[in-house]
Amino acid sequence: MSDDLVNSLFEFGGAIALLFNIRRLLIDRELKGISWLPVLFFTTWGFWNLRFYSNLDQQWSFRGACAIVVANSVWLAMLAYFHACTLGTDPIEKPCVSVSKHQETLSKHAVPTRSE
Repeated sequence: MSDDLVNSLFEFGGAIALLFNIRRLLIDRELKGISWLPVLFFTTWGFWNLRFYSNLDQQWSFRGACAIVVANSVWLAMLAYFHACTLGTDPIEKPCVSVSKHQETLSKHAVPTRSE
C-alpha cells in the first residue's frame, strides 16, 4: 500500500469524523464551549494541502484533503449562519429556522427506539 493511499485514508477518516460535528451543529443550532479558531486553522491548512498534494502528485491524498476542506468549510459556514440567527440578523436574507421547529421536524423523522 502506497504512502499516498495510507495518508488518504487518514484524510477521508478525518472528513467522516467531521460529519459528526456538522450533524451536532444541525441539531443544536448553536456552539458552546468550543472555539471555532482551531477549525479555521485546520481549514486553512487543508487548502494548503490541496496545493501541496497536487504538487507531489498524491492524488488520493488530494481527494481526501478536498473532503476535509469541504466538511470544515460547511461547518464554519453553518456556525456563522446560526450565530447570525442568534443575533437576530440573517446574512442570506432567509428566515432562520427556530430550534423548536427543527426539533419537531426531527421528531417526525426519528427512528423509534425500544424502551428498556
